[in-house]
Amino acid sequence: MPPPKSDVWTYFKKINSSTAICKQCSRSLKTSGNTSNLMKHLKSHGIDTRTHKAKGCYSDDTPRPSTSKDADIILNEETKLEQDSLNEGCETHSISSVSTTTITSDILQSFKTIKSFEVGGVKHSEISNTIDYFICADNRPFSTVEGRGFKKLMKTVCPLYKLPSREYFKSNIDLKYDIMHSVYKQKMSEIEHFCLTMDIWSEMMTGRSFLGVTAHFIHKTRRNSISLDVKELCDRHNAAYISEQLKIILNSWDINEKKVVAIVTDNGANMVAAVRLMEGNQHIPCFAHIINLIAETPLSNPQISTLIDKVRNIVKWIKNSVILCDDLRNRQRQNNVKEGLLKKVILDVKTRWNSTFYMLERFIELSSLISEIHFGRRNAPPMVDAGELEAIAEIMKVLKPLEYMSKELSGEDYITASRVFPMINCAMHTYENNIFEMEESKLLNNLILTEMRKRLSKAEHIPVLAVSTLLDPRFKNIHFKDSQAAANAISFVRRLLKHDVMPETPERNNLQAERSSKILGGY
Repeated sequence: MPPPKSDVWTYFKKINSSTAICKQCSRSLKTSGNTSNLMKHLKSHGIDTRTHKAKGCYSDDTPRPSTSKDADIILNEETKLEQDSLNEGCETHSISSVSTTTITSDILQSFKTIKSFEVGGVKHSEISNTIDYFICADNRPFSTVEGRGFKKLMKTVCPLYKLPSREYFKSNIDLKYDIMHSVYKQKMSEIEHFCLTMDIWSEMMTGRSFLGVTAHFIHKTRRNSISLDVKELCDRHNAAYISEQLKIILNSWDINEKKVVAIVTDNGANMVAAVRLMEGNQHIPCFAHIINLIAETPLSNPQISTLIDKVRNIVKWIKNSVILCDDLRNRQRQNNVKEGLLKKVILDVKTRWNSTFYMLERFIELSSLISEIHFGRRNAPPMVDAGELEAIAEIMKVLKPLEYMSKELSGEDYITASRVFPMINCAMHTYENNIFEMEESKLLNNLILTEMRKRLSKAEHIPVLAVSTLLDPRFKNIHFKDSQAAANAISFVRRLLKHDVMPETPERNNLQAERSSKILGGY
């Protein structure tokens, strides 16, 4: 069978010479050797194949014509009713005709409803599409549809729906990905500027690594974020290989490199170098990653780490014993804590500094109960004394601004670039004016302030962040400490308004990327 050539086939999967399945609603349609019926169906989804533009992705509530078989049944039934009514009296005829017609209409409607739950029917497609959405939106495994509880749920909610196998939903999602890829490709072809975020991570169970790339752009005054790809890496993670894989991902979406105005990554040398190999791009180091670096060095100081290790050992001791965990919960119940609000100790992860913050925070919260559990147990690790507990409480206050910045900059529903300068300025002002009593908290405060000055003092000279802050009506130039950096940002905006911006060149962009990486944590 020769491959289909019409643009209409972008939205359909051809089963045989006379049958095709819609990739959007999974309905089975007759083609009769041409695409007229398929084009008519696409109009119900708001898709005009003449311009090959999708006006909408789904239109589940669009009315669909009944089948010819249903029409013949209705016609035969109505003819029979008319013949029977002629044999009745005038009055009886009038009453029975209305009653019989209503009953027949209800019966036919019931048959149509039952038929719509068959494979390829309107209701079956609608429910299957919703299950596909549930699997994708909630990151559920395909095996969910074969679970005993899910089957019971569907049988109760919709007895007429016959639940397909996991392979059916896999195939459906593959088809929908093809059509959505085409739709977003068309949408993104109208975009002039993109910002990318990318990262590499390893899956330790299988020993594989992946490159994830997300595109951010403005479309009709609304911010959009799209995951372009999660691509497996099969070679050494050097700059050339990473850059090559990124170009492959961009080409698959027809995104010109020149449209990518900024790429946000961590401060890894290979990632920074990979961005420099891209045409016309500027590297922006991840600010949340820099905060992690700022916190890690002070927390590794022996005087501070000794105290944190003491808390960590107590937390491990409790977590490794079911009896102690039960004891902790029972003591909370005795204090009239509701069942759903019972808390447990938190063990930190060394690669995430904020997990140490949450461990200390929970330890302070449960310290009185932990002391009661600890008392009289021979195998218990050394307990913190009153002075150390006070020091931990002050350490929490020192770390709080960093925790707030990490959480604020991890948001997905708002722009964060313009908040960098204000948060740096406010945090440094806080650390410069902090007053503590305990030596550990004083030391930690000074170490964090030193790291912030080292890594962030020249952040105002990064053009993208400077202009973003300047154009934010909440901040403008209030948080600029360097008058020259503010003047450069204002001058740049004025040139933009006059359409007299300096032309982009690879040399200029590479220089900006190198300067940005050195300013924000490239040490």
